[in-house]
Amino acid sequence: MSPETLRSIRTIRTLTLIAAVLGPISLILGGLVFAIAGFVLALIAFLQSRKLATAEGVPEQTAKTFRVTTLVIFVIDSVILVVTLISFILVVQIIYTMAENGTLGDFLQGQLTTLAPQKGSGSVWG
Repeated sequence: MSPETLRSIRTIRTLTLIAAVLGPISLILGGLVFAIAGFVLALIAFLQSRKLATAEGVPEQTAKTFRVTTLVIFVIDSVILVVTLISFILVVQIIYTMAENGTLGDFLQGQLTTLAPQKGSGSVWG
């Protein structure tokens, strides 16, 4: 295999690994940015793995393995992106409704007072 093909294989492996990690992290942290990044990286890896199948000197089984792996990660990250996007839209609607009703300020103030240290406590931790 040529050095260019080996570099392409390394790039596909790296992108697939990062996309496979970013997807579940976005579910745990609830981050739409991580979900989008994982989706884009998985898409790039999938498209590069399709090009790898036509590259000269690459065994057919290797190209097929990369194509299937990147496709699976792409599908998983697509589902994660949809779930994260739906939850983001729902949370934004709830916050917007609370802001319209005037209950957002009360909610935030209630959250901040529960985080404040109690008076008369001698502990550093509250």
